[in-house]
Amino acid sequence: MKSGRTYGILFAKSTLLAVIVVFIAGLWVTGSVVTAVSKNDARDAAPHLTTHHAERSVPLSGNGTIVLDGVAGDVKVAAWKKPEVHIRVDDTLAIRSSRRFWSWAGKHGALNSSDAVQAYLKSAEIKVGTDEQCVTISAKQPCRRSGAVLTSRYEISVPSHAHVVIHAKQGSIVCTGVLGSVKAETGQGEISLRDVHGRLCARTSAGSITVRQNEGWGNGDSLVCTSLDGPIRIALPESSAFTLHVASLTGEFSSDFPITLDTPMGDTSFSAKVGAGGPRVAIDTLDGPVSLTRL
Repeated sequence: MKSGRTYGILFAKSTLLAVIVVFIAGLWVTGSVVTAVSKNDARDAAPHLTTHHAERSVPLSGNGTIVLDGVAGDVKVAAWKKPEVHIRVDDTLAIRSSRRFWSWAGKHGALNSSDAVQAYLKSAEIKVGTDEQCVTISAKQPCRRSGAVLTSRYEISVPSHAHVVIHAKQGSIVCTGVLGSVKAETGQGEISLRDVHGRLCARTSAGSITVRQNEGWGNGDSLVCTSLDGPIRIALPESSAFTLHVASLTGEFSSDFPITLDTPMGDTSFSAKVGAGGPRVAIDTLDGPVSLTRL
């Protein structure tokens, strides 16, 4: 006959075993719920993409001016032989929403209908102003909407001897083959100039600047590069002769060209001649490295 003490021990063991089983079952159920919620969240988090495409061509004299003002997005400008400017804009609208926050987002201007999406894209369309000597392309950024991200890409063909002026809020700038002059500024993004001539000015607050010139560069050309935070890389023909001005606070400087100092070299700020001197090359950076390469 078992004593009451023995029954008490058996009861305690049974109770403990039941608690362990319930605990493990609870973990399994909780894990399943968390997995299901995570899958739902992932499905909700996948953005819905809507694209919009627009093209337009406008006449411009061979040495006219093209101005891009206030654009936000990547810009590519290339020269061609036609006496006109061709503009292509590709917009991509990503809308991210979650069923759990749909009612909250709706109160704060979510794009929850096709009509609202189309109206939003229309508000982002560029405006083009023209006359015989100038084409102005401006873009107005639409009001921010909950869960909506608009990305724009601009591709522009211009007469080869045109003058190009770009003021971008953000995004990269690539310019190729323009023989007039180029002024390219972006608040954040990389700038790349290749085989461009005339007076060149490139400025970015955060990003690199890359310039690569062909054999025709030199007489009548000039180059000014400014980057607050990012490397500046300049590649010029081996036979190039130019006057160099470098201003940098903490950036490093390297050159494949032999240079003759006109002023004492500070930390990395100096003036110098390459060869017999000539076109002005001015470089201004806060802490980005500077490199000159011979092609």
